[in-house]
Amino acid sequence: MSTDLFGVRVLDVDRERRRVRIRVFVVYYEPSWGTDDLLPNDASFFFRVLWEGADDARGHDGGPLADLVGLDEFLDEEWVDRHTRLFVAGVERVVTRNHPLDDDAWDRLAMFYYEHDGGWQDEDLLAQGDYDVEVTDPRCLTPLRLGQSWGSTSYVSKAVEAVDVEKEYAALAAGGDTRAAFVLGWFRQKAGDAAGAATAYRLAAGTQDPDERMKALLYLGDLYAEQGDPQAARAAYAESVACRPVPGDGRYVSRVALKLGVLLRASGAEEEARAMFTLAEQSGGIDLVREARRLAGTETWAERTCRALRDTDQDTASRALTDACGSAAVARFGTILAQRQSDRARAALACLTEPADLERAAGFGLDLATVWTRENDDYAVNMVIDVVVATGRPAEGYRLALAEGLIEAGSGRTSCSEKVAFQLLRLLKDNNDLDGLARLVLTAEQAHPRVAANACHFLGLAGKESKDLQTAATWLRRGAALTEPDEDAAAGPAYDLGIVRAEQGDLDGARAAFSQAERGFVYLGDRVRAALSLAGLLDGRGEHVAAGAAWTRAAFHQAWLDLDIVQAQWSIRRLGDLLAGAGEEEAARTAYELAGESREPSTAPGADACAAYHYARWTVARGNRDSARAMLRTIADGAGPYAARAAAVLRKAAR
Repeated sequence: MSTDLFGVRVLDVDRERRRVRIRVFVVYYEPSWGTDDLLPNDASFFFRVLWEGADDARGHDGGPLADLVGLDEFLDEEWVDRHTRLFVAGVERVVTRNHPLDDDAWDRLAMFYYEHDGGWQDEDLLAQGDYDVEVTDPRCLTPLRLGQSWGSTSYVSKAVEAVDVEKEYAALAAGGDTRAAFVLGWFRQKAGDAAGAATAYRLAAGTQDPDERMKALLYLGDLYAEQGDPQAARAAYAESVACRPVPGDGRYVSRVALKLGVLLRASGAEEEARAMFTLAEQSGGIDLVREARRLAGTETWAERTCRALRDTDQDTASRALTDACGSAAVARFGTILAQRQSDRARAALACLTEPADLERAAGFGLDLATVWTRENDDYAVNMVIDVVVATGRPAEGYRLALAEGLIEAGSGRTSCSEKVAFQLLRLLKDNNDLDGLARLVLTAEQAHPRVAANACHFLGLAGKESKDLQTAATWLRRGAALTEPDEDAAAGPAYDLGIVRAEQGDLDGARAAFSQAERGFVYLGDRVRAALSLAGLLDGRGEHVAAGAAWTRAAFHQAWLDLDIVQAQWSIRRLGDLLAGAGEEEAARTAYELAGESREPSTAPGADACAAYHYARWTVARGNRDSARAMLRTIADGAGPYAARAAAVLRKAAR
């Protein structure tokens, strides 16, 4: 079942007593189920919930239960019922609210409640219970964090009494089953048999699966650390890190790297320790990333503030931020903003009057937005960017955040800082804040050139709309120059620069701009547009040979857009043959270059006429090229989808 049945929240974790208090909300209400017994009681449900809390696929950092129990086993009801008592020692419901439901419940409750940002709408109305869950091993509680919440599809089955499975796993391990050897190591370690556990983990490390090998060596290192042998632990962790298939890859890399980094630091190998913390940060879930950055000493203002709010209280967080940014007033604002209290943050912002404090506030907001982007909290990011703009100093805050290392320069799909810069850009564009955009460009050109190119494009189009072609050309030229690391980002301003240059009468400048746009665009439809604009420009100047080559490229881009690359290459080859027959040698040479080594005919009936059809209709529309009319007649006499289209173009041209 894919729809959540319950919501789960961790209220307290007591690792010494092997106990966690969990609140369970009923979030799915089906009247046919009645009003009684909606809350779970069987230990099997809580085993499933503990497994979910350790499953890194759900955004958590992984943990022993997810290491021990695979997805297939988790989904096997009989397996869960047989093994639950090996992990869950007892369950007691200590508090019940809104349960059982009264007769009016269906009038006030929705059928389903979605989880949002760790909460559920109308929580106080939902049937709910608080449970103390005792586990057999404190390692089962490792990944759980106070306040951690998630929606769950888990359900209640019937856990049976605990069974002795060690002999079963020992027999499988003796037969070469490395996964069974790992589970055997777990049970032996739990029983206090350190030597037997080490032997089992070594057997498990004999697997050919890099992730499973890393896991076995991670647990072997943990065992040695628990036994007070840091040298052996360090060696096992180092062996585990070396197993990763590619640098930074692997499910267990971050967990191992973090532990190895701590041991390296303890031995005085600070440089190597920092390298491990960096590796942990690159590979881990959010909790591990936070810990890696704390240990590495690379926490930003926002990260320190959020950690203090999680671990201590608001006053401690405010003092930490004051020490970092040097302003108590900014710290008050930032601490409130970090608690997602937008209205109160705006009120605190109104108390900031000094430009330097407003810049610090904006810089902190961008820092915080980057942290929440890393956590995929889009709602919070949008909220904080709104507040950043409300400072009136967003561009200056952006510059400060970069200078202080609160956000990082550099473009790329995984760059959270660039994503935040784009969010800031979007809001400034929505507000039509041309001055703010211009100030943003000054810094973004070096830090986030794709953001700067987009901003320049917007400013250039604004100048064009106001008939200020000189200003438009200045901004568009600036954006078109930002080709690194992404030519596509510069292609947009380059294309519109071509239009502006043409209006200014600078046809050579327009030609260069259209050519750059065609080369840089990733989307084929944009390439078609740029090539057609270039062809029209050249044809208007009487450069018919060069125009023909541009139309040929446009035809190839269009054929690739309509078909696929193999069919497009065959289609453009046929166009080359027709152009060669008509004596248009330059255009034919262009077509053959685009066709490459393609020799296979298209398998789609009539698809080979695609490029020729588009080339001919474009050139006929310009009112020239008798050869293009002949080309259309040849296509119209054939078969396939382009025959009728060619005939229609000829009829229209004859009117």
